[in-house]
Amino acid sequence: ARLSELSLLDEAEKRRIVYEWNETVLDVPQDKTVHELFEAQALRAPDRGAAVYNGVQWTYKELNARANRLARLLIEKGARPEQRIGIMVKPSLEMAAGVLAILKAGAAYVPIDPGYPA
Repeated sequence: ARLSELSLLDEAEKRRIVYEWNETVLDVPQDKTVHELFEAQALRAPDRGAAVYNGVQWTYKELNARANRLARLLIEKGARPEQRIGIMVKPSLEMAAGVLAILKAGAAYVPIDPGYPA
């Protein structure tokens, strides 16, 4: 037999690795928004890690607090539901807070790549 035709896993191992370990179906409430689900998680596990970037980690509590502060500022500056707000920032924890804040303000975020020409 050709080496490429030989299986390295028996059927039980293949089933476990390919199917059982990759079972990722979650029962996600369909009547909740992303930021509502995030806030619920922040209440359940405020001190758990929510986001990590370049070795820096923010907990759910930290990320939620930063997003709430920014959302309030956006609303004060005129952000309204269904308004589109551009966000131009390189991938970072601040970007996560910004996107979450825009959603909390009821608006929609429009990602703008800093590498795009003016």
